[in-house]
Amino acid sequence: MSNEIIKKKSDNAIVTSTHWQTDFFSKSIDDVNGRSMVILEKESSIVLEETIECRKLNSLLRADDGLSKKQVLQILQIAILNTARSFKYSENMTFMQSSVLAEDLLDKMKYESLEDVLLMLKMGRRGELGSNKGRFDSDVLFTLFLPAYNEIKSLQWDEKIRLEKLEREKKEKEDLAAPRDSNTDYVDQLHKAWKDSQKPKVLTTKSSVPENNDHVQFMFNLRMIVSSMTNSQLRTEMIRAKNNKAFDAYEIYELELNSRK
Repeated sequence: MSNEIIKKKSDNAIVTSTHWQTDFFSKSIDDVNGRSMVILEKESSIVLEETIECRKLNSLLRADDGLSKKQVLQILQIAILNTARSFKYSENMTFMQSSVLAEDLLDKMKYESLEDVLLMLKMGRRGELGSNKGRFDSDVLFTLFLPAYNEIKSLQWDEKIRLEKLEREKKEKEDLAAPRDSNTDYVDQLHKAWKDSQKPKVLTTKSSVPENNDHVQFMFNLRMIVSSMTNSQLRTEMIRAKNNKAFDAYEIYELELNSRK
């Protein structure tokens, strides 16, 4: 997934449970096995779909309720050592080696979450990110595991966007298909809705929004304007017009939209 996409999601991220972090730091820094078990337990509960909404590392480091860089590096270091022990040619990785990898990993994955890092390492140990031939080092981490994980995450992101789009389209169709009830006051309602809300882009012409007694002229102007609207704008205005029972305006939008099919 590109950094640009991930940056856009950072501000909307949810704050996931931090109990495991509290447990981690409650262990002595010399209690490597205890800290390792905390991370392994956390890994077992991580689901790929949920990582999209988790707080990103760059946000975690800035937040008042987040973690310091030193704390994040301690977590990454233990997670890296857990992974190294799973491969026969890397099981004797030193703390210094894991510290260097942790620094590099934080820099490479600062727009991902801690949960992403833990899940990636777990998937790597299980062989789900490609074959590393029994070794684990910077080459394997950054040229095999990370690209493979990013590809999987990108597909997950695309699927999320697809489902959200389908849900929006379904809602639009339901709104447009709802029964129309006629109302003699629809002109007043339509004009009030437009005055009370931000003026739609479609009406940003030299002509001002007409008063209620200028409805005929308004409808004439509307016919001139709709051709410059996007399909999305047309659908939005159809819903607005329908909600205000402005069915003559609705039909103008509908005819324009249908003519483009």
